[in-house]
Amino acid sequence: MPTDTFEGANLDAELNDPAVSIVARLFKNSIALDSDQIVLADLVECDFVGYEAVLLEEPAIDVFAEENYAEAFYLEKEWIAGELLAPQIVYGCYVTITLAGGGTVLNNLQMFDQPIVLDTEGQKIVRNFSVMATSGELS
Repeated sequence: MPTDTFEGANLDAELNDPAVSIVARLFKNSIALDSDQIVLADLVECDFVGYEAVLLEEPAIDVFAEENYAEAFYLEKEWIAGELLAPQIVYGCYVTITLAGGGTVLNNLQMFDQPIVLDTEGQKIVRNFSVMATSGELS
């Protein structure tokens, strides 16, 4: 884990702080990518049977010191649909970061190339996640 630069050390400390909660989620509404800024309130979190947000822990961190940028990578996460009463369309996934006393922010959003229609029990969605930060973004 390359944490020997300010960016890497800062990101490592922030992401391993027990007061910081990093969560992967899926969303079920279509959003326009050409909007100036997508905010957390624009996203409608999935609610299919078997769904729950997933806590992200123990990242591998890469530092790009020349760009004042660091990125944390997490092992892939999986959601499995339970017995569905109606199909649910999943448009993408996102990561939120909650700081103790600081509220929850949107950190990373990924639209799927094609929406995924969950209409059969046992269908899976598997994704890798990352958190991006500059030396001051999370503090």
